[in-house]
Amino acid sequence: MAKKHRTEIHDALLFAQNLYSGYLAFSIALYTHKLSEEMPFTIFVATKNKSEERSFGNYSIKAVSLGKRLIGAEKKEGAAVSTIPKTIYDCFHLPQYAGGFANVLEAVYNAKMSGDQWEEFLYYVNKFESHAFGQRVGYMLSLLKKEAKLDVPDFILNYMKSRIKYSVRLGKGEGTNIKEWKIDDTRKASRDKK
Repeated sequence: MAKKHRTEIHDALLFAQNLYSGYLAFSIALYTHKLSEEMPFTIFVATKNKSEERSFGNYSIKAVSLGKRLIGAEKKEGAAVSTIPKTIYDCFHLPQYAGGFANVLEAVYNAKMSGDQWEEFLYYVNKFESHAFGQRVGYMLSLLKKEAKLDVPDFILNYMKSRIKYSVRLGKGEGTNIKEWKIDDTRKASRDKK
């Protein structure tokens, strides 16, 4: 039974990737790279300019247009899937397709990326993102380094800090100001009240 289920999943992934001429991305890429244990019921496919959703057996297939961000894929078990650094970047870019920032941070922790992988991640941030994006992501990575003892290289955090221009908000509502990152963290404010 397990082999049949594995074949079913693999067939669904290949079908989804071929249907939209893109690559597997977001939560399904996290699962494919073993950065998440939970098999999602939605198979996300990154595309150049098509966004839509279809059903295939027990799965929903969702095409997500990434436009110029449609780079950074590799072949894995016959399917095109975003590389680990590109998966992490994509999930920070559109966290709703990864189950939210908590899932993204768990995946970053599980990935334990090498220096080369961190450089690839930084390439995407530098090429496509605003100062505010780098500021928010840098702050979250600094928390992983401090609280979970993840080896986030200093060059990543220093680069993200170098992009700080204005105060930004992480979340909605009243936040705790983190001066080092010029971040109002509403999640921290709610944790501090507990």
